[in-house]
Amino acid sequence: MILSTLLKAFLVLAFPTPALAAGSWADVGAKKVAAVFRLNYIGKTMQGKQITAARVASLAQEMSSFYAPKLSCSAGDKATSMSFSLTAVPFAQCAGAFAKLWGNLKINNWQLENVAIDPASGGKTILTYQPSDFVGMTNDGVEVPGTELHKVDVSSKYTFNDQGLVTDMHTEIDSGLMEALKMKVTNYGLGVEQMPAVQSWASVGEKNVAAVSGLMDIVKELKGKQVTPGLMAKLSQDLASFYASKVSCSAGDRMSTLSFRLVDVSLAECTTAFATFLGNTKLLDWDMKSIAIDPSSGGAKILTYQPFDMVGTTTGGMDVPGTELHGVDMSLVYVFNEMGKVASFHQVVDAGIIEGVQNKVDAFGRGVLLTDASHNWAEVGSKNIATLLKMNDIAKKNVRGKQLALHVLTKNDKESSSFFASQVSCSAGDMQSSISFSLRDVPERECSVAFAKLFGNVKMTDWDQKNVAIDPSSSGKTILAYQPTDFVGTTTEGQEVPGTALHAVDFSWQYQFNEQGQIAAYHMEMDSGILEGVMNKVASVEQDEGSLAALSLAATDLGPGPIAIISATLGGFIGILFGLRASKRANSTPLLEGYHAA
Repeated sequence: MILSTLLKAFLVLAFPTPALAAGSWADVGAKKVAAVFRLNYIGKTMQGKQITAARVASLAQEMSSFYAPKLSCSAGDKATSMSFSLTAVPFAQCAGAFAKLWGNLKINNWQLENVAIDPASGGKTILTYQPSDFVGMTNDGVEVPGTELHKVDVSSKYTFNDQGLVTDMHTEIDSGLMEALKMKVTNYGLGVEQMPAVQSWASVGEKNVAAVSGLMDIVKELKGKQVTPGLMAKLSQDLASFYASKVSCSAGDRMSTLSFRLVDVSLAECTTAFATFLGNTKLLDWDMKSIAIDPSSGGAKILTYQPFDMVGTTTGGMDVPGTELHGVDMSLVYVFNEMGKVASFHQVVDAGIIEGVQNKVDAFGRGVLLTDASHNWAEVGSKNIATLLKMNDIAKKNVRGKQLALHVLTKNDKESSSFFASQVSCSAGDMQSSISFSLRDVPERECSVAFAKLFGNVKMTDWDQKNVAIDPSSSGKTILAYQPTDFVGTTTEGQEVPGTALHAVDFSWQYQFNEQGQIAAYHMEMDSGILEGVMNKVASVEQDEGSLAALSLAATDLGPGPIAIISATLGGFIGILFGLRASKRANSTPLLEGYHAA
């Protein structure tokens, strides 16, 4: 979100429209959202800097007026080492705990994508979703190669008192990713991981930088022209010599219905997708502010930062009033193969900005001018919350206390199908984790299949839908939910595995509704580290059972013949299947170590 958009959102929320009744949850919530935006603005001073105790202490002083004299604060899930929980302490103590937890990290960037109000709290509870970019740092302030993470799920919950001060705050983050990052930092400090030879990555990177500069000279033919399929087809032909015969390409973020991701396709297919992504727009200009080599990739990865100016255009090519934007953030990431050809590329841009422009173009074509903030966001959002509450009731009936097998989720799907669009986008976990998936434009049943594969060895014993909140800036179409969940690991046969029962594990959901009030996209945020710990224990039990079965057969009158050998092989195969889902950090301390099981 660019600065002008943030300022508009801030003004709308800080000075609610007359349509919001004084004292209503929407009015109360709008003031709290404005406070969160102000905290975010202050927090941006940490962007691009290493997290240290001194910096965080200074930041805490600037933020202290937003917090009650004593508050409760926590981060992460108690089942992991990447967590803390404090009660009735000064904000400075909370800040110190955050600094200790996130030391040896630099937050390169974050996007406050959603700030949502929970009506059930009277507007006093705010949920946020802010995907963030991290990199590991040594104590001396050196970035550690191979530790860069992009768009990591981060969610926060703020609870305010009647005086408008924060009395409770909780931040949810994937411990699995963060622990792996910290391990790399530690290993690097011990000399386990070394920077690639300077001559190697530098010389390779310089050649690839030259290639990016060359192809960007050709891309300049787009300047000042409306983006159309024909224009992009010509661009594809002109750029062909820079790219591999098959490439992977993507743009936007996974929650946007506008974004896309293609794998092993022709460059022409990628440019066609970009024509849709940037449809009804004209790229007025852009500025290649920086172009950099990633040493940890051996020079194969090139990153660029090039903010651009754009305007919305009708199908006939006319500029639409009120759609011109300047300095929109955009980065492009290119990965080259050994032949010096681009094998994959990704455009990092806020798809919400482009969608906003395209919506205004569409409204202009229909003779309707969209306002910056919909006056009926509370009404729309309340209807969408009602839909989620109905879905939750159905899920409680069908899923609670049962292993998440496909037939269980299929039955739930049938009863909930009217709440979903015919095609949806769905995802779970962070794509940088092995415990994750992401699907686009598929029937809801395919999402259920993906969930069954991911959670097939888990039984959801109960959950508490603590907060369901509306994001006003989405005109009520984006809903955030915070849902602590109890679950236990189960074998393939449905037996609960001792020591895997966990209570109130952080789960957050983000839903996007369409104009018809149906769910068009959703994402589940979870801690992969905790799930990997559970899967490890399940895999261990499955392996033991496979070995015992093999021994039992070997002890029969059949002797150590083919049946015994086959059984032993099958037992090992079962272990391998579950081992594939287990943690890759085999040498680290088990994530459930020291946690009190149910």
